[in-house]
Amino acid sequence: MKHIKLYEEYTKLYNGQYVLGYFESLGSENQSIDENPIFTDYKEQILNNEYLLIDVEMSQLLENDVDLKHYVENEIDDINKTRLVDTYGLIGNTDYSKDVVIDGFHRITQNIYNRNTKMKMLVPIWSKFNV
Repeated sequence: MKHIKLYEEYTKLYNGQYVLGYFESLGSENQSIDENPIFTDYKEQILNNEYLLIDVEMSQLLENDVDLKHYVENEIDDINKTRLVDTYGLIGNTDYSKDVVIDGFHRITQNIYNRNTKMKMLVPIWSKFNV
């Protein structure tokens, strides 16, 4: 793996194949791989990018993604009250927005419920979240 210098420290750079494999290993409680947008709508985008694993402020995620904000507002009351989250979310582009969450809505909602202010996200190197 390549390393790049970011914020005066070396950060590992993850290729798209690794990122796709990571999300495949997580599976889904609600969808098969054939139905999961990661593998249907975003596969090529993921494979053609490199990613950093960084802490992103929840407030930035919500401010930048109206679909995520709407999801959190509607799902926060139904969240598992005792679950801890130790997996990552994924930032990418959709047909209508750039730098939005393309995987991890439930994990982000759980983190917000757990009063975490940041979450580890796999973010493309071109993303504004890397500034």
